[in-house]
Amino acid sequence: MVHTLPDWHKLIMAWLNKGRYGLTIPFIVGARALLAGTNPANREDIVSLLTEIIEEPVQGNIVYIRWCDDYEAAVLASYSESFPFRPKDNVIEFSPAGGTETSLGVLREVANKLGITTEKAKIIPALIDYANAQVSLGHYSRYWTEDGRAYGSFQEDDLSFIRVTLADGE
Repeated sequence: MVHTLPDWHKLIMAWLNKGRYGLTIPFIVGARALLAGTNPANREDIVSLLTEIIEEPVQGNIVYIRWCDDYEAAVLASYSESFPFRPKDNVIEFSPAGGTETSLGVLREVANKLGITTEKAKIIPALIDYANAQVSLGHYSRYWTEDGRAYGSFQEDDLSFIRVTLADGE
């Protein structure tokens, strides 16, 4: 188990604390690449993020990938295992190698939205492909435009959020 909170967890929790639904995989991957000075991010960064979430969970928390209808996107949220309103039904669960406790839960609705079956072996590769479609273009942010929802580069508000959230480096 991780003792120091990872950047992805800090970003997700700060976003949820703003009353939001969750962060997209491209956003988190882009933020990590930006801070590491390895921008642009790539497919391997997506694999690394999802592997880290599954294999190095934050003790007492489960990350859930669910569908945000508002942004029409898969988003990540993290909840305490004891939180009574965390998703419990229709969840495909992943655990660290050799572990039994859930570290990542993907709601079955996400698989349906991605056009795949809910077979566990298909979920992570589909999420990687889904996120890579935007990450490969450097489109890390999902926002509203006059024409509707769009992916694009980080906006000033995004950059400020990332800097403030991860400024302490702890």
